[in-house]
Amino acid sequence: MYGVETDQIRELNADSLGPNDMIWPGQELVISLPSETPTPTPLPVPPTLEPSPTLESASIGASICVLAYHDRNGDTFRDEAAEELLPNAEFTVADASGVVDRYTSDGISEPYCFTGLAPGAYRVIQSSPPGYEPSGPAEWSVALAGETSLDLQFGNVRSEGPATSGETPNPVPTSESEDDTEQTGGSTFGHIFAIVAKVSGILVLLLAAGVAVLFILTQRRR
Repeated sequence: MYGVETDQIRELNADSLGPNDMIWPGQELVISLPSETPTPTPLPVPPTLEPSPTLESASIGASICVLAYHDRNGDTFRDEAAEELLPNAEFTVADASGVVDRYTSDGISEPYCFTGLAPGAYRVIQSSPPGYEPSGPAEWSVALAGETSLDLQFGNVRSEGPATSGETPNPVPTSESEDDTEQTGGSTFGHIFAIVAKVSGILVLLLAAGVAVLFILTQRRR
């Protein structure tokens, strides 16, 4: 019935069976030895997956991209092959509440983009690098909506220094120098007058001496 042989039942119940393997009503018999409960094998722990690197999500909002360049011909249009980027140009982005962000160019990595800007009105201001001045507008007023992106290029030309010439300008005479000039002129005139007076006196003496000699000679002839 249970698939167990009689000899196995007799062996398992040798101490409880009566003569001639007598079984009493209600007697419990051991049919088979209890089997050991198998220890469950733990399931393998799945390996922890390393999070895969993800690209940084692009900034949401509008953007303004700027650069400064050497506008060699001053036409306010950039020729990328001939007109290089300029370092040390300072850019400021401001809205109605004040300055939003600032950036100083390095002349290599531009254009630089101010990102994540909310829709609205902005002013973009460039301060030219030392030794340069704007060849066009140095400030732009722009309006951004949604995810608008604007590109602004600021041209710059070399600053012209004050004009110089090889001639040294004549100094403007002051009142003191004019007085000195008048005094110098007066003293020079006086010096000349004194010389003329001396010469005149000598001539008068010579003339008087000549007259005297002539008078003496005339008297001797008589």
